[in-house]
Amino acid sequence: MSAWANVATIGKAKNLKGGLLAYAREGLPFLLEEGLEVVFVPPVLKVPRMGRVVSAVPQGGGAYLVHFDTIDSIDLAEKLQDHSCLVRRADVDEEALEGAADLVGFAVQQIRGEVVGKVIALEENPAHALLVVELDTAESEPDDERSHRTSHQPMSQPANDPAGKPSSESGSDSRVARIPLVDAFIIDIDPDENLITVDLPEGLLDL
Repeated sequence: MSAWANVATIGKAKNLKGGLLAYAREGLPFLLEEGLEVVFVPPVLKVPRMGRVVSAVPQGGGAYLVHFDTIDSIDLAEKLQDHSCLVRRADVDEEALEGAADLVGFAVQQIRGEVVGKVIALEENPAHALLVVELDTAESEPDDERSHRTSHQPMSQPANDPAGKPSSESGSDSRVARIPLVDAFIIDIDPDENLITVDLPEGLLDL
């Protein structure tokens, strides 16, 4: 499980002093409180990557007016609209995070319906957590090759390994992709279906 939790979404800038409207992520209570350190994701050029909550005042309709110590102008605040707030799990009551889904084991598919694979881990990164996804390469194989491979060995093993052993630690690195856990790529997380829908730029899965 990631050491960081995505707990809030940032809405519109509210005032000239950098105040922002913020909303709890679905299934969670509002957790941004005075003194809590927050990481803004995805990072924005020339905008502080982190900040501490100075105040959070209810506005009605699930919105809170939040001020951060590093966001002190409307120009900075406007650049964070539609971004997310990550907090350290250790800084928040774990019981409050019970509504957050454990993403390990979730299936991942492109917004157009193509199967990507399955989440096998969450990996820490200085900017944001990464979904470590075991790729379903069967989607891109010719039918005859796919049939030959699946009749001889599990999908998680490289087809060119006669011994049936992974070519590197944690399976084959060539069959694993790391997807940033940011709103730019994550379209929807459905805990009922154990499904994550993504919209990935061409070539990301080949990195």
